[in-house]
Amino acid sequence: MLRAKLLYLVLVAGLTIFYVLYIDSMPLLFLSCVLLLPLLLKASVLWLHFCSDGAASCQIECCTAEDPVPVVITLDNRCPLFFSRGEAVLRIRHSFGRKAETMRLHFPVRGQNTTRLTFYLHADRCGSVEIRLMRLRVYDLFRMFHTNVPLHSSRLSLLVLPRPLSLPVSESAPPVPQPESIRYEDKPGDDPSELFGIREYVPGDAVSRIHWKLSLRSDKLMIRELGSPVEQCTLLLAEFLPEGGSMPDVQEAEHFLAVVYSLAMQLITLAHPFVLSWYDGKRGEQLRYAPDSREMLADTFRELYQSLLVMGPHPDAIRETFGEMAFSSSVVITNAAGTGLLHAAEEKILANQHTLLLVREAEKLPVSDLTDICMVLPGQACDTIVL
Repeated sequence: MLRAKLLYLVLVAGLTIFYVLYIDSMPLLFLSCVLLLPLLLKASVLWLHFCSDGAASCQIECCTAEDPVPVVITLDNRCPLFFSRGEAVLRIRHSFGRKAETMRLHFPVRGQNTTRLTFYLHADRCGSVEIRLMRLRVYDLFRMFHTNVPLHSSRLSLLVLPRPLSLPVSESAPPVPQPESIRYEDKPGDDPSELFGIREYVPGDAVSRIHWKLSLRSDKLMIRELGSPVEQCTLLLAEFLPEGGSMPDVQEAEHFLAVVYSLAMQLITLAHPFVLSWYDGKRGEQLRYAPDSREMLADTFRELYQSLLVMGPHPDAIRETFGEMAFSSSVVITNAAGTGLLHAAEEKILANQHTLLLVREAEKLPVSDLTDICMVLPGQACDTIVL
């Protein structure tokens, strides 16, 4: 823009000198047209401003890390004029990143037309990604003036879930009666083998629950609705402690979240009920969620991302939250070797088996009453987890 204005001033000065040296109607006509040009250009961009609007949109709100996500920027121009240059400025901020990335897109704007710009966002790590359309700007033909197009949708939020790891799970823990389980007090039955209904199959249901005879008759996959298995429930305790209270190591945080997500997905696939719990230092309470589908797990991870930087070891909060509730097994997922969550599990959770998942290199814990100690390091596979 500055260069265009300087060239315009040079042109006006040249025509003025030419008119003074050669007083004639032709130089005067040229000089008059050049002097009127800024008014016409300014009027054109103002016309566009009042006859257009823009927006940013994304068809999906949840994806897996490294999956391409299409983001669309739309400029609806109801002005009949053509503009040679449009500019979209976006700011992309990751919840685990220190700095926001800025992206600029340039494009022409046709008259009485809708311009759609599509770019693919590749989130290389899990977390929450905020996409903000900072401005949608259009310049006149000579780029002397510009206008910012009104935006009616400029903020997008994308939830990026971890890419699942290979964590084989074995359901071998003995049942523990839970007569006071809050999760199932309003549901009928307490026997997993008792049949309460039939419904159509939806993605994510366990294949073992398909009613094959009825499916053949109806030409649709039908699922058995069983009683709530209140005697088999796993407690997942998550604890992530950044060293020195500073920003966490991105790779370590990503691997920690991948372990939690993979284990939860395995339990959902097996139709094994579980409670995912962690301590939120900002709220000052022990949060607990019981997702039983991929959609509910995604909502749970949205909350987990917000609590990741304010987690802390708080065994007393665990004892107060769960009281005398019993679980068939408990899994402590932590990045700290000196965790106190195991002792809380032993005292109040009353689980028959304990499994520790350590997501970083550390010395072997001197814990003798663990049935299984599973060391999960970045880039390595995991042994069978006994639940």
